[in-house]
Amino acid sequence: MTKLTGIRTWAAGHRWLLLGVWVALLLWAGFATWLKVAGQHREIVELETRLADLDRWNVAGLWLSRSLAGRERDVARRWDELFPGERNREELFLALAGIADSSGVRDFELAERVVAEAEAVTADAADDDMMMDEPDQAPVESFRVAARFRGHYGQVARFLGGLNGIERAVSLHNLAIRPSLDVVEVELELDFYVSKRIDS
Repeated sequence: MTKLTGIRTWAAGHRWLLLGVWVALLLWAGFATWLKVAGQHREIVELETRLADLDRWNVAGLWLSRSLAGRERDVARRWDELFPGERNREELFLALAGIADSSGVRDFELAERVVAEAEAVTADAADDDMMMDEPDQAPVESFRVAARFRGHYGQVARFLGGLNGIERAVSLHNLAIRPSLDVVEVELELDFYVSKRIDS
């Protein structure tokens, strides 16, 4: 009985403290709930924004599809330029020799490089994997051209920049530059792409 009276007396004397603790707990619980609701609101706004963007892209896609339908001939022509149906080796070699002449490099040598069997199999497997991932991708194949020449850094830079002028798809497979006296010796390998013929 004495203990209970003591608790009541303590509570009566500290009721403002207890009231403050109770209010603080309510405020803390309310703040935590507010933070959670604010986070959910942000997620909803982001989702609505993404849905609106997706809707705009769908509309743009329909417009773009109609626009491209009228340009199908131009797209096909550009494709044939970038990925011709034949290698056209002589024309390509003349273009590369012209770039070498205009850039001022010396001792220019050019040859088609036969890709090793294992490397070709690996490349074909990678192409097949890519075709599996992207079924709408048009089939292409490549052949490799090796070049070597000598020149100053500026001439080498002009030669490499001149490759951008070739109107067909090309990628740089390998590039080695070694200093030699007052010039540098360059060896590079380029992959050129052609449309792959599919026998049906």
